[in-house]
Amino acid sequence: MRRAATSVRAVAALAGVIALACSLTAFAAGEARPGPKGFTITGGATGLSPGAVGHIVVKVRNPYRRHLRVSVLRVRVLDAGPRCRASNLRVARFGGFVDVRPRKTYVVRINARMVASAQPGCSGARFPLRFSGKGRLW
Repeated sequence: MRRAATSVRAVAALAGVIALACSLTAFAAGEARPGPKGFTITGGATGLSPGAVGHIVVKVRNPYRRHLRVSVLRVRVLDAGPRCRASNLRVARFGGFVDVRPRKTYVVRINARMVASAQPGCSGARFPLRFSGKGRLW
């Protein structure tokens, strides 16, 4: 018997800042009876300094009783302040998909790089991050 896949979307709100854990609850769209649940995207960055490549650790939490296939994960970087613009941090695109087992969390690492010419005001800066994503229950 084949089950129809149900689409789920993570709608991002301000999720946190680099170097601190950040959290976002995403609301489900298309679930027959979603209730208050949604899949959760959290994340933070490590190993970032001017010219260095680090990564953003993104955790996707599936609260459903069915598998969740996430095909889109986006990280939007906001300005850390007037002296440190978001353009100083480059985040790679997420490609492919991840399958998150029912009621489990899956960790994805997305490469990020601070440009070598980052302003001095970026030293120790905390960039606010916004996460979004799309997935399908199966």
